[in-house]
Amino acid sequence: METGNVSQNPVRLIALDLDGTLLNSAKELTPRNRAALEAAAAAGIEIVPSTGRFYLGIPEAVRALPFVRYAITINGAQVWDIRRERSLYASNVPLERALEVMGILDGLPVLYSCYFDDWGYVAESLRERAEEFIDYQPSLDLLRAIHTGVADLKDFLKEKGRGPQKFQLFTRDLSLRDRLLTEFAEKYPDLQVTNAMPNNVEFNAATATKGHALAALAQQLH
Repeated sequence: METGNVSQNPVRLIALDLDGTLLNSAKELTPRNRAALEAAAAAGIEIVPSTGRFYLGIPEAVRALPFVRYAITINGAQVWDIRRERSLYASNVPLERALEVMGILDGLPVLYSCYFDDWGYVAESLRERAEEFIDYQPSLDLLRAIHTGVADLKDFLKEKGRGPQKFQLFTRDLSLRDRLLTEFAEKYPDLQVTNAMPNNVEFNAATATKGHALAALAQQLH
């Protein structure tokens, strides 16, 4: 049998989802969970938050943990090295594809927004009417906290000349949400079409998954 730290502790990295997993229903890191993370870190295990949020959207209680160096963010669209403040892996939605899908969403009773360069953006006209589309309070709070209003989201992306890290829609019509999940997934195999909250649909590039990001990080850490 081999000896040494690897065989004694075969777990070298723990990647944890945040909302609905590590965090409680109030989006808080409980003392019990913090103690478990501290014990794992003390055993030499890398603790890696893995979330649909961008880095600054991660609660301060998690970002401030002194032993957390890496984060998988935006559903896997990015791996962030916290200590060096640089991206280790990135996979954005192509601009033309984002514009095409957003054009379809313009004709539906939905609010859509995007993450671009680690911040949220939404059309100001939709932001002002957010409660018409979002009845899940955590989603509403998150939209208001980490999204800047712009005149038109498609024009904003065209001016930037690059696609978003992720875009998402919210709707009160859950039958519409379920239909869009199926239809968009079938129509756009180059996108990851998922939902993380009761009333949303999220769009990432096909290679922007937590699995892809975790594999990329593990390879870099050997």
